[in-house]
Amino acid sequence: MRKSPPPSRKISSRSLVVFCRQLIRAAFVLLLVALASSAPALGQKGSAATAGGRQKLPSPDKIIGDYVKTVGGKKRLAAVRDAIYLWTAQAKDGGDGTATTRLKSPASARVDIKLGGLEISSGTTARSAWSLDREQASIRTLTGAESKAARLQTTLDAARLVDYKKHVLSAVTSGTEEVAGERAYVVEFRSRDGARLRYRFGATSKLLLQITDDARRIRVNFGDYRAQNGVLEPHRVELELNGTEPLTLTLQSAKYNGGLDDSLFDAPSKEALDVKALLREVIEREPQTNVKYGEYTFTAKETERELDDRGETKKETVYVWDIFLAPNGNGMGKLVSQNNSPLPAERAAKEEKRVADFLAANEKAGPPTRKGQGGFHIRLGNYGFGLTDILRASEFVAPRRERFQDRDAVVFDYRPRPDFKAKTKSDEILKKLVGLIWIDPADKVVMRIEARSTDDFKVGGGLLMNISRGAGFVFERMRLPDGFWVPRLYQWNANGKGMIFMKMSVYEVTEWSNYQRFKTESGDAKLDAPKQEQ
Repeated sequence: MRKSPPPSRKISSRSLVVFCRQLIRAAFVLLLVALASSAPALGQKGSAATAGGRQKLPSPDKIIGDYVKTVGGKKRLAAVRDAIYLWTAQAKDGGDGTATTRLKSPASARVDIKLGGLEISSGTTARSAWSLDREQASIRTLTGAESKAARLQTTLDAARLVDYKKHVLSAVTSGTEEVAGERAYVVEFRSRDGARLRYRFGATSKLLLQITDDARRIRVNFGDYRAQNGVLEPHRVELELNGTEPLTLTLQSAKYNGGLDDSLFDAPSKEALDVKALLREVIEREPQTNVKYGEYTFTAKETERELDDRGETKKETVYVWDIFLAPNGNGMGKLVSQNNSPLPAERAAKEEKRVADFLAANEKAGPPTRKGQGGFHIRLGNYGFGLTDILRASEFVAPRRERFQDRDAVVFDYRPRPDFKAKTKSDEILKKLVGLIWIDPADKVVMRIEARSTDDFKVGGGLLMNISRGAGFVFERMRLPDGFWVPRLYQWNANGKGMIFMKMSVYEVTEWSNYQRFKTESGDAKLDAPKQEQ
C-alpha cells in the first residue's frame, strides 16, 4: 500500500506571507493542460498491480492517448500554441487574490500571483527556471532537481501531453491509487537528466486528477472541468506545498493563440549589465589569476549510469580517484575504488606505479594552455568549445544579480545568435545550445554553466552518433578558503543512436572534493591519498 501524504497544516493569517514565499522557493509551475474530473481529495490509497491475480496495468501510451482523446483530441490540442488563464485565488484562512498563468509551446510557462498584499512570480523556458518575490525584490534561478522538474512539467504542459516522446521523454505506469474517490493510474514521466513527475489519471473518467512533484514538494489537484472553446479545462485547481492546506484557484477566463512574446517568460531584468564586456574580462583574467589547482591534490568520484528506454538505470558504475598534479599542472588519477570496493593489492600497486611514472615524465613539462577558454573546455565527442566560443556564437538574455554559493553573482541566459554562421562542426553544435551562466563579478570567474541542446546533432569520427535533443551538461566551481576556484561538479546526459543497432543513453556525474594543498615531487615512492572528509 502506498502511504498517505502527511496531515495538512493550516495556514493562519500570520503564516500567509511565509506560505507565499514558499511558493517562490519551489517556483511552482501550474499545470494548465486540458484536464478532467471530479472534486479533488487529499487522501490517497494506492497499490501497484502485480502478476498473479491482479489486472495488468495499461501502458502509459494507452492512458495518455485516452486522456488526449477525452479532453479534445490530438488535433485540437496541438493547435493551441499559447494560452493565458485568469484566476481568482483564495487561501484557506480567507485571504483573497488573483493569478495569471501563461503557456507557450514548446516549453515556456509563467505564473503571477497577487495574494494578501504580496506579488510573486515564477517562470520557465527551455534555458532556465526562475522565481521572484517582488516584496523582497529577490530573484532566484533554480538549479538541480528543482530546475529539472520545472522544465519537465513545462514541456508536458505546453505540449498538453501530445507527442511527449518527441521531447525525448519517457513514461511508465507504476501502479494505481485512489484519488477523489476514483481509481487512478499512476504514470511517471521522466526526462533523461533525471527529473521525475507522477501524474494520476482516472481509470473511468480518463482525465488527469493530480500531479505530484517530490523535487519541489508540490501536489496539485484538479476539478470542476468544463469545456472552453472545445477543450476541457480545470476550473478549480488546488495547490499544496510541503503538506500545507491548499491554495485554491478558480478559473475566470482562458484565451488561446494570442501570440505571446517569448520575452514574457524570461527572468525579470532591470539592470543594464554589459554581459559581453564581463565575459571578456573573465576570459582575459580567469585562467591566469583564479582557477589554480596545480598545487592541490583532491578526490574525484565518477558515477556512470546507462539508462534503458524507460529512463531506468540498467547499469551503474562508480569510480573514486585520488588526483595528483605534476608541477606543470597536468593531472593523473589514481583509482582507489570501484563500486564502493577497494582495489585488489596487485591492481593498487599498478596504479601507484602508473601515477609515479606520470609525475616523473611531467616534472619539467610546460603548463597546459587554456588561455581564451575562460578556464574550461567542454568536449562532445571529437568536438568542443570554451567561453570564447559561447561569446561569439550567442546572444545573452535577462542578466540579473543573485546570491549563489553565498556570494554575489551575475546570472544570464544564453541562446544562439540568429545571424551566427557555423564554420566548424563545433559551431554546428553551438547553434543548437541554450543555457545559463553564473559569474562571480568580483573574482571574474565562471561559477556555474549549464547547456542543453534544442535539436539533434552528430558527434564522432568515422562512427557517427546521432545525439537526440535534450542532451546537456552542468559544470560548477567552488571557492576555497585561500581564494582559489576549483571544480566541484560536472554532469552530462545524452541519448543517441549510432550505426546499425548501436544505442546509447547515459547520465554521468563527476564530483570533486577533499582539496588539499599538496606539492607533488616526482621522487615520491609512495603517494598519500587526500584525507577523507568525516
